[in-house]
Amino acid sequence: MRCYKPDVPSDSVPFGLRIVAASRLSFTLIDLNGETGRRNGMASLALAHPSFQAVARPARRLSLATEANSAVHADAIERFLGAVSDELHLPPVAIEIERGLPAHHGFGSKTTTLLAVGKVATALYRRPVATERLAQLAGRAGTSGASVNLIDRGGYLVDGGHLNPDDFDADPQKYLLPSRYA
Repeated sequence: MRCYKPDVPSDSVPFGLRIVAASRLSFTLIDLNGETGRRNGMASLALAHPSFQAVARPARRLSLATEANSAVHADAIERFLGAVSDELHLPPVAIEIERGLPAHHGFGSKTTTLLAVGKVATALYRRPVATERLAQLAGRAGTSGASVNLIDRGGYLVDGGHLNPDDFDADPQKYLLPSRYA
């Protein structure tokens, strides 16, 4: 992920930061039923294309402009930016998503979008926040930390998943939930 000043003449637009974030491709979920004593592991790779790109600028009030791919996440983005703003007492930000990731195609679009927007908003006001904290505020990484860890590091990773709790065998379905519920 990279943040940099937009390549637009400074006299035509207020100062801002552009962010470019890689997508994530997961090859497999490892041990979906927790039989080995761990669950929800994943092998994943950061991809340069498709990538996410947005610009953040100071604003009088929170505003969000999305393109088609990111429109599906607009409500989540606004809630997340509100949570980040409340936690860090950030001034309002205007976010323009120039290139979103296709939703529901396995590229980690929601997590990547939320974390990239959080990263650029906090960088704009020089209030960097750990990606793990942004993931907590966004309600992401409940199942796997692949997208979260690839944001900062890129590359290829194998997430070993979560150790099953002692009461796992009594009610496995309680723990075998999608990320948004975990």
